[in-house]
Amino acid sequence: MTAHCEQRVRHRRKATRRRGVIAGLSAFGITGAAIVTTSLLSSAGAASSWPTANGSKAVSSTIKVSGTYDGKLTKF
Repeated sequence: MTAHCEQRVRHRRKATRRRGVIAGLSAFGITGAAIVTTSLLSSAGAASSWPTANGSKAVSSTIKVSGTYDGKLTKF
């Protein structure tokens, strides 16, 4: 008795095309989200300008700070 085995041809999908499409759509989505976010923030006026100083104070040496320091809008 001879054992005659035919090899089955297995169908494998090419994952590279699917990965390429998914990567392209992901990049498109991220870019779209960045554009929408930028347009929303610019219309809200976030950080549009620096505040102006209320006064000024002469400093002869470095001011040592531990923790936080509120200069109360004073220009040093």
